[in-house]
Amino acid sequence: MTLKFRIRLLWIALIGSLTAAGCEDLLPEYEQPGEIFSATYVRTDTDTLEFAEPTNGSGGVVASYGSYYVIFSITNVYEETFQYTINPKGTLAILLPNVVDGSSTATVTVTDLQPSSVYNASTGVLTLNPGSSIYFRMRIDPKIDNGFYIHTYASVRSTTNMGRQYYLLRIYDPLFVTARFTMQLSPDLPAITTEKIIAINLKGRFPYSP
Repeated sequence: MTLKFRIRLLWIALIGSLTAAGCEDLLPEYEQPGEIFSATYVRTDTDTLEFAEPTNGSGGVVASYGSYYVIFSITNVYEETFQYTINPKGTLAILLPNVVDGSSTATVTVTDLQPSSVYNASTGVLTLNPGSSIYFRMRIDPKIDNGFYIHTYASVRSTTNMGRQYYLLRIYDPLFVTARFTMQLSPDLPAITTEKIIAINLKGRFPYSP
């Protein structure tokens, strides 16, 4: 049976009012819903995160850094359809192990919600059947809180001199970080949190003078 989430909230309020009036025997006992949602890491949609240092060789500032996106899903694990107006707000935190201030945090909003027939962008209503999911695609910020870029903490696997192009191409070992995703679909709903250790592959271009 499909039951709109808003109706269920009204049902809770009605039970409370009747119980206070001494009419608790008129309605069946309400069972509090268990877990409604679960969040899961899906994938990254970029094989390698590429960057380049400025041609002046200043080193401390990265001239360009490619986009690197990670995707998490939220699934309705409850036995009934969820239908509700949502205003999603959350965070994606990237945590480097054993690094002081080794994190970067991005704000997640409805703009990161991938287009889907279950979400009506004009009304803000999400209709999610049991077992169905929505997906958030979020960009990882390569600059962490202490001002450094994440490649600073990765080990160089190989360096190739590109000769006449006057730059060194460096390939790094995978950098393992914790991606922590937190989402609250609406202010009156509990936050959903999960985290996953993911590998970020890095490739950089460093200018040099022959």
